[in-house]
Amino acid sequence: MKVQVLVASMNQNDHSLLEKMNIQSDVIVGNQCDCDYIEHFDYNGHKATYLNFNERGVGLNRNNALMRATGDICFFADDDMVYVNGYTSLIKNAFLDNPKADIIVYNLIEKDSKRKQITKRSKVGWLNYLRYGTARIAFKLKAVKENGIYFNQCFGGGTEHCHGEDNLFLTSCLSKGLK
Repeated sequence: MKVQVLVASMNQNDHSLLEKMNIQSDVIVGNQCDCDYIEHFDYNGHKATYLNFNERGVGLNRNNALMRATGDICFFADDDMVYVNGYTSLIKNAFLDNPKADIIVYNLIEKDSKRKQITKRSKVGWLNYLRYGTARIAFKLKAVKENGIYFNQCFGGGTEHCHGEDNLFLTSCLSKGLK
């Protein structure tokens, strides 16, 4: 199982973000900036790609990374996250323990978090999915791509409707029958 992190970011002018985030897997950074070019390079033995595009909108940014993703399991990430050591093994084991799951939602380690903490394993469904944001989602890329699931580009940062893109993404996942 190949793990890949899909990072939404802005105005990165070097590759230091990968070290700051403790990236230990393949990664695609959607870098919204004032230029247009794509960089491919090796980062600590992993494939790294920077999508440097002169455009705005978090949904568009996440879609750009999602369209180019190649991992078996992918994470959506914000550029202020720092991953724990061994995160690739943790998520691989979570999917091995839950082989029918297409998506796994996990906790973030945060100071003074106001997010709903997951205390026991349970199914994400229509009655509880609105409490989970994009940065808490790991997913099987094949399931998402085969069902044509992408972010609605009219919602989220950089748009008229400055939030809600994560809820709409999970709504699409549930509507398409993903588990």
